[in-house]
Amino acid sequence: MIFLSGRRDAAGQARAMAPHIVKDRQWITETSQDPVVRAELQQWVDNHPEARTAAAIATGLASVMSTWGATKLRRLSWHLSRCRNRHSINWWPGAESNHRHADFQSAA
Repeated sequence: MIFLSGRRDAAGQARAMAPHIVKDRQWITETSQDPVVRAELQQWVDNHPEARTAAAIATGLASVMSTWGATKLRRLSWHLSRCRNRHSINWWPGAESNHRHADFQSAA
């Protein structure tokens, strides 16, 4: 089993952000640390006052993020890692990692 803590794509990140923006159109400015990322996303929000639903906002943010590379996406959130194994944890190590594995084997 592979445990992928909070990993998502750009569309998933946009869907996670959108409800906050519905409540507060300045949410990106208030929460984003990276000035370039913040400016690009906030510019889309400011330029699209007609986008009032979470679905419409998510679509717009995803369109902005779809032009970014992996490094820029990570500057917004580490949830956006495109490298599958960077944050993957092998949650079920093999028997070789447990020196007492034989203790749990049935003699039958």
